[in-house]
Amino acid sequence: MLKKNQRYVDLLPKLQKKIVLSLAKNEPMTMSDTNRKISGYLSSTTRAFHELEKKGMVTEIEKKEYRGQKFSLYWLSDRGVAFALLNGANPNVTERLALSLKKNEELKSYLKLRCLSPKIATIIDKAVLFRGIIDLDELIKLLLPEVASMGKEGFDKFFEAIQDSEFKSILDFYIKRLRVFMKELEKKE
Repeated sequence: MLKKNQRYVDLLPKLQKKIVLSLAKNEPMTMSDTNRKISGYLSSTTRAFHELEKKGMVTEIEKKEYRGQKFSLYWLSDRGVAFALLNGANPNVTERLALSLKKNEELKSYLKLRCLSPKIATIIDKAVLFRGIIDLDELIKLLLPEVASMGKEGFDKFFEAIQDSEFKSILDFYIKRLRVFMKELEKKE
């Protein structure tokens, strides 16, 4: 399990980090395919994959059959996506792959929220990295202070980003609180 006081760049050994960043820019791959991409040793790569699975960074997406044998295809978990984005993975490529592979509303909302500002992206990437899952309720709580500091334009972007979420009842509660807060801010200005 990841410790909260660890820096995200120090969370993984070099080979594991290479694997995560390689997967972030490619379609799901087998351990062997990934090993070829990173020019490693298969035994080390296999061991690293198993460690990444234990840490919740990668997950088996599906099985592929080749010459009568089945091989697991791996890609990033939510935690792995957050780690890759925090460590320099191309957001456009990683987000496109994530959306095509994982068709869930939490991920869509998470990626929309990331686009609000670089600071918000870092806040929520760290939250997902350390929690291991996308918890929109928790992310929204973390973002309220930052969104409030962005003014009316930031609030409008935030509202638009969360509008389509399946967590409508949770979000309505926060939206009401945000509106009250924004009205109070406007009065002070």
